[in-house]
Amino acid sequence: MGDLSALEARGEQQVEETDEHEELKSELISVGQYFDALIQSHLADEMTIYLKIIGSAAYYLANMPGSSIVLAKSLVYKTELLTDTNLEGILIWVLKSNFEEDWYRVKETYLTQAIDDVGYATRSFFGLTLDAQSFKQKIQALRNEVYEKGSDRELLFADIISSILLRKLENSSIVCLPKYTQIPIKQWLSVIVKPKFVQEFWPAQRLLGDQGVFSGVSAVVQMPTSAGKTKSTELIIRSSFLSGRSDVAIIVAPFRALCREITATFEQAFESEDVNINELQDVLDISASDDELIRLLIGETEQDGLATKSIVVTTPEKLVYLLRHEPALADSIGLLIFDEGHQFDTGRRGVTYELLMAYLKSRVGDDVQKVLISAVMANANSIGEWLNGETGIEIQGAGCLPTVRSTAFASWQTAIGQLQYIDQDREADRDFFVPRVIEQINLGTRGRERNARLFPAKNDNPSVAAYLGVKLCHQGPVAIFCGVKSTVTSICELLVDYYERGLPLPPPSTSSEQSELDKIAYLSSLHFGDEFILTRSISLGILPHSSNIPNGIRVSVEWAMESNKSVLVVCTSTLAQGVNLPIRYLVVSSTFQAGQEITTRDFHNLIGRAGRAGYHTEGSVIFADTDVFDKRNDFRERWRWQRAMHLLDFTNAEDCASSLLNLISSFDFAALNVDVIQFIANPGGYRQICIDVGNQNAIDISSLLDQMDYKEALIEAIESYFLSYLKDNPGASQTFFDELAQGTLAYFLSDENQKHQLRAAFSLVAGRVLSVPEEKRAFFGKSLLGLKNLFLIENWLDENWGEIAQAPSSGEVLLICWPLLSQLNNNKMFLKIKPKDVILEFAKLWISGTSYADLHGHLVQSGVYYQAGSQQRTIKMDHVVDLADGAISFDSMLYVGAIADVAEGKGLADDVLELLRSLQTRLKLGLSNRLEMWLYSQGYVDREVCKRLGSVLNGQGVDSDVFDSDILKTYHQVVSECIGEFPSYFSG
Repeated sequence: MGDLSALEARGEQQVEETDEHEELKSELISVGQYFDALIQSHLADEMTIYLKIIGSAAYYLANMPGSSIVLAKSLVYKTELLTDTNLEGILIWVLKSNFEEDWYRVKETYLTQAIDDVGYATRSFFGLTLDAQSFKQKIQALRNEVYEKGSDRELLFADIISSILLRKLENSSIVCLPKYTQIPIKQWLSVIVKPKFVQEFWPAQRLLGDQGVFSGVSAVVQMPTSAGKTKSTELIIRSSFLSGRSDVAIIVAPFRALCREITATFEQAFESEDVNINELQDVLDISASDDELIRLLIGETEQDGLATKSIVVTTPEKLVYLLRHEPALADSIGLLIFDEGHQFDTGRRGVTYELLMAYLKSRVGDDVQKVLISAVMANANSIGEWLNGETGIEIQGAGCLPTVRSTAFASWQTAIGQLQYIDQDREADRDFFVPRVIEQINLGTRGRERNARLFPAKNDNPSVAAYLGVKLCHQGPVAIFCGVKSTVTSICELLVDYYERGLPLPPPSTSSEQSELDKIAYLSSLHFGDEFILTRSISLGILPHSSNIPNGIRVSVEWAMESNKSVLVVCTSTLAQGVNLPIRYLVVSSTFQAGQEITTRDFHNLIGRAGRAGYHTEGSVIFADTDVFDKRNDFRERWRWQRAMHLLDFTNAEDCASSLLNLISSFDFAALNVDVIQFIANPGGYRQICIDVGNQNAIDISSLLDQMDYKEALIEAIESYFLSYLKDNPGASQTFFDELAQGTLAYFLSDENQKHQLRAAFSLVAGRVLSVPEEKRAFFGKSLLGLKNLFLIENWLDENWGEIAQAPSSGEVLLICWPLLSQLNNNKMFLKIKPKDVILEFAKLWISGTSYADLHGHLVQSGVYYQAGSQQRTIKMDHVVDLADGAISFDSMLYVGAIADVAEGKGLADDVLELLRSLQTRLKLGLSNRLEMWLYSQGYVDREVCKRLGSVLNGQGVDSDVFDSDILKTYHQVVSECIGEFPSYFSG
């Protein structure tokens, strides 16, 4: 480190290009790791301050500023002296980089004045009152003074101070912004002085700058999680706004949780600026606020106040919906950012995302900057060529690793297990293992149990994972990854049971903030009841996170982990869906995800969550399956080890494919000769033919029907998109749809045969859509459904028009529409709950705000069961949540929205349309009145919170249907008291 610091401190030109310099930099990562490990081992506690200083400096000079910050934050400004001049005082100050604070000074030494000069110069430069050349002179003067009179340690510190400050100068926003954006520094002044704006560019941001992204170049960017993606996105938006290239930036993110995180971050970043931040609600309806935003963006209304720029954060589905209702919105877009942009091969959602991008690509023009960002995308070059053509570039940022990541395997070959770490060459590192990590605990028996409960149980992956989680969480936050959501519940259940049996390991709650856990547990009790397993596990600090957890609890868990209020989360792949929690240990209980082996791409997206920059210097990925390591040399069993090695190798990541290609892929069913193009030509008729042939020949075609269901969902997505286009372009011909096929990612990635089939498929679908009478296209095109269901809805409306036109309430509309909703709904949970007629009452209870606990009680009392093949299974809470959140909240909501779209087109009265739209939102949110639904739209994204807050406001005389939009301000005191009982997320 001394050599590299001296080399840089001398200020030699083109130092960056020398082989010696690059070699020294690469070695510094190991240096930082060594000092870091020595600190944590407590083998040299008398040297801790020195080790932290040198470790932090080593990480910084190795281009890992996040890890440098972690060690620097643990240092105090005033420490015991390491040199007579306390040169380390200014070094600590420089490493901590909070230049508003004062460095610790020792008066009356030969260096006091030179140290002060450097400190004041640093503060002045970053305060924009000193030029770079004068700053460099002060740095050089300090170094010269030390070289003339200093001790060996002072020489080392002086070189480190000099090299770090010279790096900070070159990487500073003051230097980088005009250099990379081509915008003069004076236009950035009001932004640079904001406390939370980037003070210096991290490696990933410099890479984007070097490639021209901050000056308007379109790009596909592959960047590791935690490398500074959010700050980079902010810089892209700011430079686009300041340069005048755009007034409206659209950020498309595939998950609601990611949309929330982006919105919250930008609300802080752009606070008090003339920029609107809008997160669109994920209800497929045009709300009053949505309509107001659209009118603003397309220039039909003026914004009150000063805001002249807009950032819109949305899911693909919501943006598609808005564009269908207001196509002119596309003309206002000046910047498009696609976050987590590898989601093209996720079934129907992937088709929607791809067709949205294909539409925007053709609609917004080449001058609009388009940036697609993903942590893992093996074929980024191909995606970039498709999206941006020759004008765009592909940026590979895989080398910008923000932290070091280690990999360990649980090993249990003797009475006491350990963690075996592997080196970078995927070989077992015999010099690096953690002994005595797994010590089996006998918890005895209960009641009639014959065998003692042992924890963890050998060869039981969830048990080992749970053990490692509660053992390691006191050293740093842990996430236990589960392949299926049922495992989340079972691990929580296991740990609650064992703690009740007297498990002697301290629960995670002892390293968490109990008051916050109690608030989350309280919210869980409102949803599920006091005795439900998740309520009890949360109280112990074992937090669940999966798609089966209510939205309010999920966001509260994310906030608690993010804010260091809790240390253990048990989760499914929801963790990998963009939410960047500060996890130190990721314990992998299984490499299977929903019954399928996890892909290398998804695995790397998942493990990218371990070791967040600025929070931890290292992230550890730990495989809980002891057979992986222990049987790696067994010929018959070593496949697990080989599979793990394959997953860990980033170069094995699968290409980002297109779900449209799945449409034309052959059916995997050897028993019948099934033609995919004939199926696309007539899905319903061809399906029936296959069913008849199967029945005649006693062939089980259930797997074929599943494949047909999947392809039909893709066909519906394409039909829906085509209808949307025809709505706004009634004169479009078959030729347009052929050109559209040739503009898709699927076509771009295809061979000649696939291209022919894709064009044939699009031609068949276009033929059906073009046969729809022109007067129907206007309202068919607003929906997200395919032709079969739209015609079904239209026919039903014709037959039931009189009844629905007389409906007095949204609840009555549900009763009238229910036979149609039952016919349309193919949700698997909806079909497996028996007897089926109970589901209507379930839906009525759901929209009246009934809790999951009471919904479960209702189903049990009604004798409902879950039909699993030939077995009748008892209803569990997971079934209740699946039915409510899937079949009712999403599917039924979608169908009611389509009914409203078709009814509006056919001239249904406005008051009844309003009832349909109200029912749509009630189904989505599970709430009973306008006040509760309005509260949800204000950011209180949990039905139990909205119910309680609505009740409190009712007590103040606020009407549930007619109220003023200022009520939260008017009744601020009672609102604060009410919200104070809930998780802190809702008080933010």
